[in-house]
Order: sequence, then structure tokens, then C-alpha cells
Amino acid sequence: MHNKIHQHRFEVRDSCIPDCLGTGYSQGSQSFIGIFSTQKEDVRQKKGVKYVKTGLFCLILAGAAWTDATEGRIRNRWLLAGAAAGVWFQGKVFFPAATVVLVLSFLLFRLRMMGAGDGKLMALIAGYLGMEAGMEAILTGMVVGACWSLCRLWHKKSLKTRLIYLTAYIMRLFQTGKAEIYCEGALKDPERTIPLAPCMAAGTYLYLMVSGAVSVWTGR
Repeated sequence: MHNKIHQHRFEVRDSCIPDCLGTGYSQGSQSFIGIFSTQKEDVRQKKGVKYVKTGLFCLILAGAAWTDATEGRIRNRWLLAGAAAGVWFQGKVFFPAATVVLVLSFLLFRLRMMGAGDGKLMALIAGYLGMEAGMEAILTGMVVGACWSLCRLWHKKSLKTRLIYLTAYIMRLFQTGKAEIYCEGALKDPERTIPLAPCMAAGTYLYLMVSGAVSVWTGR
């Protein structure tokens, strides 16, 4: 009789254990799945916003590059659209980088080394991407512009003349200590300049593609 009672208690205890574990495991797994799903949805939303942000930025750069290449100037509507989009996506972070680049580019504009619209576009790139990424994109665009300019001068057989002029300008700058206008009237002569906005757009596209490929490769 005692053995039967002991066996009955053992069976009752054994039958209770799986139910308790099963209920706790089920609730825990559901909670974990819910948290994981929420995190996955947040990551998906952030990626969607990033794609929209990048796509809109590329569209604005394409519009600015097209007007500069066809009309010889960057239309303000593209610059205003870019500034509005930059403030919308970046918030207050847009202004410090854009201001620094705008001031530096204004100095180059005063020396007639670039147009006013080109400086505004550079400021837009820095504000939209951030100082570090923006400067890398701008420098890449400068390299594209330098390669285009060298090829053009080589084709017109005027590379030697331009290099001599540039060397003389730098020597005068160090000797006198005064910054003077570089190549007076060159910005108004399409034969002596290249549209810089397409170079900036190409450099930014190249930077975005390379940085995106690196992010995918490293899994960031």
C-alpha cells in the first residue's frame, strides 16, 4: 500500500514538470521572437529611410550636374532642394559641415578658381553626408575633375602652357604673400574651364558605391 502511494506521488510530480517547463519555454520563446521581430523591423525601416535619402540625394546631384553641363551654371532650385532635403534628414547636423565647406569654397571663389554654385554644391555634399564622408566625396570629385582637365588640356596640346602659368602663379603667391585672382576671366570662357558639378556628382557616386560595397563586405 505504501509503495503504491509513493508511486502515485512520483507520477503526479513527473506529470507536472513537463507542463510547467513547456508553458515557460513557450512564453519565453514567444517573447524572444517578438523582440527579434521588432528589432528586425526597425533595421528594415532604417534601411528604407537610408535608401530614400541616398536616392533623393543622387537625383539632386544629377539635376545640378545636368544644368551645369548644359547651361554653364547650377540652378538654384537644385541647391535649395538639396538644402531642404539635407535639413529634413540630417537636422541640425547638416549646418556645421556645410558652413565650414561653404567658407572654404568662398575663398576659392574670391580667387576665381571656381564658381559660386560649385562652392554651394560642395557645402551641400558635406552637410548631407557629414564632414568626414562629405570631404572624401568632394576630394574624389576633385580627382575626377583633375583627370578630366588634364585629358582635355592634353588633347588641345595646351597642358604645358597651363602648367607653366600655374607654377608662375604659385611663385608669385609665395614671393608677394598676396593672393591674387587666378587667370582673370577664365570662369567666363568655356574653353578654359570644365563644369565642376558633374565631377562632384561623379565623385560622390563613386564614393557612395565604394563605401556601400565596403559596408556589405564587412557586414556593417
